[in-house]
Amino acid sequence: HLQRKDFTMKTQSYQKLFGFVVVALVAALLIAPLSVVYAWNSPVASADSEIYYADENYNGGGNYTQEREEFNYASKTVEMSISVNFNHPNYFNMNSALTNSCACSAGANIIGYYDRFYPNLVPNFEPGFQRPTYYSYFGMGLFDEQQGIINDLYAAMGTNTNGAGTSKPQYNQGLADYVTSHGQNISYTSVASNNLLDLNALYNQLQAGHPVTLFLNGYNIVSRWDNGSSASLTKLLYTTTHMMVVFGMEKVSYYNSAGQLLKQYTYLEIATCLDLTDCFYIVNHNGMLVDAEAVSIT
Repeated sequence: HLQRKDFTMKTQSYQKLFGFVVVALVAALLIAPLSVVYAWNSPVASADSEIYYADENYNGGGNYTQEREEFNYASKTVEMSISVNFNHPNYFNMNSALTNSCACSAGANIIGYYDRFYPNLVPNFEPGFQRPTYYSYFGMGLFDEQQGIINDLYAAMGTNTNGAGTSKPQYNQGLADYVTSHGQNISYTSVASNNLLDLNALYNQLQAGHPVTLFLNGYNIVSRWDNGSSASLTKLLYTTTHMMVVFGMEKVSYYNSAGQLLKQYTYLEIATCLDLTDCFYIVNHNGMLVDAEAVSIT
């Protein structure tokens, strides 16, 4: 798999606009869509069925506290590292008429990711372009189709119809309805149990190219700086419910000069579904993981 890189937090509006220059060079992928569609059935009601995942304002953010952690280390080991691609979509809602929209944005990131392989998911739209060694996804706001996916999922998921936001069953059903109506199949595989993430299961799903939806009741968004002997983490800590999408993971252990373990963090590379990019979620750090599901579209 491709070598990972450290990221720094920035707003989506700062993304490079070179995408406009290369759009003319993008060639359509020659992957034929499946013609068989099956109906995905709603899951049995679970303990989290009545949790509604929502942003506090239309493009997310809400209230948060900020913490900064800095530490020195003598060595580090990366014990697990995987990514579905060098980069990934990070779509977020830009329509002020749509509130509590994180679930729709999460689904849109998954649709945008898979549209590379199944172009009929978003007709007449290419989510990125092929570089010599990897596929590069365009940033949010360059094309109307990106917001259009969010708009469509907002209706398909019934956001705000039963509560403030979207429940997990609404999310799963709405995303499935969108996918099957565009001629593809979808399946979900849980990679969590009892509010704990199964790292091996997560790794295997990412290795298979399947992004993972996080269902969160309280969460963190982290930017990371590391020069090889010291690290600095800027953490935004939220108390609200939210959905994000995992596209990569990295488990890192930091040691002192005596070889003693100082810290161990599992960083998840995420589409925040907010106007924040190149960020991580630290496992078991803030809030509660309600569930995590890998999404496969074929």
